Amino acid sequence: MSEPPPCRFLGLSAELRNEVYELVLKHPGPLELSKGIDLTTGRFGQLVRNERVYVVGGFQGDEDSRQNLALLRTTRQIHAEATPILYSKNEFVAVDKDPLCYFLRQIGPSVQLLRHVTIGHCTKTSLRSMLVSLKGATHLDRLEFAYSTRIMVGDAARMVKELGPWARAFHRMRKASTIQGERNVLDVLEFSANDWLSDADKARDAAAVVAFSAQVKAELQKTLKD
Repeated sequence: MSEPPPCRFLGLSAELRNEVYELVLKHPGPLELSKGIDLTTGRFGQLVRNERVYVVGGFQGDEDSRQNLALLRTTRQIHAEATPILYSKNEFVAVDKDPLCYFLRQIGPSVQLLRHVTIGHCTKTSLRSMLVSLKGATHLDRLEFAYSTRIMVGDAARMVKELGPWARAFHRMRKASTIQGERNVLDVLEFSANDWLSDADKARDAAAVVAFSAQVKAELQKTLKD
């Protein structure tokens, strides 16, 4: 049996290969975490019998994007090089606790590659579970909460109470980090108007979002030790 032909793609420079990975794997918009296709294998799971298979709905609903994931299954070297692009260059949106927690368990050590996670809906209980699951996301640049979480979790004081343990642990980790340019925990945390609102309603809520964010961060700052 003849040997397979060499992969000429791997003869390109690392810089060019990274550009290709980003063109293929970076999604133009946020990726909503939901049941669907397994990012590890690129195959659809049994959605009823295999509840652990949660993944990116953006890839699930787009044939071209599903095919793009096949890149991760070509060679071990390409998988190792492309995986950081997939997780670090995309925004992952969780509308509920279960998709996020299952997704983070599925990707394992790759959780540390995540840079931007948005939580669109949560209660006090689900927020705690999400934050525990995110403890391995040590290189986050942005953890964003939709303003609707205020309704479910409570006022700024309640939000500070729920965010406190994660924020203090993240603060200690960042202070011990030797990586230059990483954002501090208060810069990582953001609140935004709900995407499903009309432009007029978003504008109406804009001042409230800013005020709520400032209040939460001011109270959190008091709990962070230098």
